[in-house]
Amino acid sequence: MLQITIEPELQQEVDTIFQKIGVSADTVVSHLYEYVREEQRLPEVLHIPNALTRATFESTDRGEDLIEYATTEELFQSLEELRVPNKLTRETIERSEAGIDVTRCSSLEDLYQKLGI
Repeated sequence: MLQITIEPELQQEVDTIFQKIGVSADTVVSHLYEYVREEQRLPEVLHIPNALTRATFESTDRGEDLIEYATTEELFQSLEELRVPNKLTRETIERSEAGIDVTRCSSLEDLYQKLGI
């Protein structure tokens, strides 16, 4: 059993978000503990699947909306085709490589500060 103290306003705001995304604080904390146990470090980013991702998991668990391949070669060819960047991605890569719209950070803390989180 774990007891923690959280500022009431923060707890209320975050509990509302948890309710919207369909998880409990207990679930989030349990996932955090499991991650730390497995990775032996704190996560850089916590991500809980959104409603669309959860729905996709549920449908594939029921055997719906699956794509099947006769061979692994077909699978890998399909995956390779998905890796082709679209126009926006190509332009973003080109701008990044040219040093345009690039934010440089000296540490993870510096990144968080620049992102305002």
